[in-house]
Amino acid sequence: METSEKSLGKISIIIPAYNAAKFIETTLNNLFAQTYHNFEIIIAYDEKSTDNTLSLLQKINEIHPLTIDIGKDTSSGTARNRGFQLAKGEYVIFVDADDEIHPEYLRTMITIFQTHPGLNVVCCDYVKVFESTIDEGWQIVENSPTTYNLLQREEALYMLLWKKIANVPWLFLAKRQYLIDNDISFPNYSFGDDVVYAHKLIANSEKIGRSDKKLYLFIMHETSITHTVTPENWWMRYEKSRNDVINYFQKTDPIYSEDYLAMMKRELIYTSVLLYDYPEFKHEIIKQNISDLPMLHKHDKYLYQLSVICFRISKWAFYHLAKFTARWMKNLTPMGKKLGN
Repeated sequence: METSEKSLGKISIIIPAYNAAKFIETTLNNLFAQTYHNFEIIIAYDEKSTDNTLSLLQKINEIHPLTIDIGKDTSSGTARNRGFQLAKGEYVIFVDADDEIHPEYLRTMITIFQTHPGLNVVCCDYVKVFESTIDEGWQIVENSPTTYNLLQREEALYMLLWKKIANVPWLFLAKRQYLIDNDISFPNYSFGDDVVYAHKLIANSEKIGRSDKKLYLFIMHETSITHTVTPENWWMRYEKSRNDVINYFQKTDPIYSEDYLAMMKRELIYTSVLLYDYPEFKHEIIKQNISDLPMLHKHDKYLYQLSVICFRISKWAFYHLAKFTARWMKNLTPMGKKLGN
């Protein structure tokens, strides 16, 4: 290990592992191939696993040191918090057990910390791929820009709101003491725990560093937990995280709290447009007690402004216009990629 890496600080990489045998070896090999070597890997292994994840990890541990913590988790949030309790590094990042990672992942972000030591959080960009498109994903990664910038708190929050920064923990390298000092952890559930974590990371920091480099391949496996969320149950599954984010900002930033709820309503409405015929669409928004498509207080977008006006004039007209422009609208929904053409 280089002397400069020791001075930069150790990174604790925390990986929840539940029935992860099919993919975790590839993920770990990507980490062992990092150009930054001052890190530890903590595996929060769930003893409820029914495959050979544990024996595989034990075999890997004979060659590459791992901290394997065995416990029984009720959620991905619980597993991540359990792993964090064992972290000894100056920095912490949470990685999933079934993705692929660029060799410059750690070095890129730690270098931004080196240049701007006052930062508490640095993030990078990513590519979402399916198992059949991993090669194409790597081409995008290799050709992505290497620039970075510093974002003020509000700018970063609204980039999170507009999906310019993803609500996922594996993009964020954070100072461990910052997490401790601000009591930042994951809620103890699986659907949306990462959304709450990402918001708290940004909310407590004056500014964050953001690399434009795509350094992480988020792979949509058929076995991924994401595939258990459908457009029909999305609103219900993410109710806890939605309420936690809204409540978290109500006292400190009530405008953002309102804007976050407005954006969640929009996503439900746009998803419903693509999923249902008009009578079902109307029934769905009535069921969820949504009578209006609200404007955002800040940073609203032109397409949304037109949609708001149309929705207020005629829900029937809004529905059919949105259906007609579904090719564009589906990119604004959380489940758009799963709804087909």
